Amino acid sequence: MGRFTNSVKELGQHPGMSERQLQALINNYDLIDHIQHARRVIRIWEAARELLDSAGIEVSGRLTLTQDNGQRTVEWRGISHISKQFTVPTLLLDATLPPLPMLKLYHERAQIVADIKVALPKSVHIRQLLGAPTSKRKLECKRHLIEVRRHILARYLEFNRPRTLVMCQEKPEEWLKRRLPDDRPHRARSGDDGDNRGGAHRQVSGFSDGQRQ
Repeated sequence: MGRFTNSVKELGQHPGMSERQLQALINNYDLIDHIQHARRVIRIWEAARELLDSAGIEVSGRLTLTQDNGQRTVEWRGISHISKQFTVPTLLLDATLPPLPMLKLYHERAQIVADIKVALPKSVHIRQLLGAPTSKRKLECKRHLIEVRRHILARYLEFNRPRTLVMCQEKPEEWLKRRLPDDRPHRARSGDDGDNRGGAHRQVSGFSDGQRQ
C-alpha cells in the first residue's frame, strides 16, 4: 500500500492542471500502469480481508476464481467505496424530486431543505401523454420513433404550423433531423440526459409532448 501511495504522489496529478501538464502525465506510461496494477491487487486483498473478517459471509460475491489461458486467476467484482474527497454536503436540484423515503435509500442523511414553486407563463399549456414511447430504451426501436414523428407532425398541423420546440434525447434528434421535411425552417435539438429534459435546444417545426411554444 505504501508503494502505491508513493507512486500516486510521484505522478503528481492534482485539480487545476493545465492541458499541457496533463499530457505530460499521460506520457508516463510505466508509472500509470504500475499504479493501475497496484490498485487492482489492493482491491483483491481488501475483498479477501473483508471475507475472512466477516463470519457471516461464507461465499464471496466479489471475488471469483477463473481460468485464463490455463492459469487460475482471481476476478474482482466489488463495489468501490466513496472517496473521502467526495464525502461532503451535496445539493441536489431536481424538478421531479422523488419522495424522501426513496431518496434515503441512496442518501441516508438526505433532507429536503427547500420546495420552490415557480408559476408557468399563461401562454404555456402542458399535455401529458401516458404510455408514450419516449424513454431512452423505447426510442431505440424504429417503430416507436416513427410513432413519435407522426405525433409531432400531427400536432404541428393541428395548430396551423406555428413555430414549435421539440425536446428529445440526442440519438432521436439525429433520426428526426433526417426525416423532417426540408421546407421546415428549423429542426430538433436536445440534451442527452435520457428523460426528455434536454436543456440545449432551438426552434423547430414539430411537437413532442404537446407543449405549445
